[in-house]
Amino acid sequence: MDAKKIRADLETLLADKSLFEETNLHARNEAIVFIKYVGDVLRIPDYARDLDPLFQQALVLRDQLVTNN
Repeated sequence: MDAKKIRADLETLLADKSLFEETNLHARNEAIVFIKYVGDVLRIPDYARDLDPLFQQALVLRDQLVTNN
């Protein structure tokens, strides 16, 4: 697990406006699953300090995607 890669993937998700397109259900579901995975990774102490602020933004995105679904 590479914290830099996870951070880059989260930043990409946060910037991806296509996730809100009505026909993009599959991508929204993948994003939701990835955000859950990151939450699991953050339970490992070394990763928590590197990703926490970005993860908080990802949780907001997850909630928006769930609402959009």
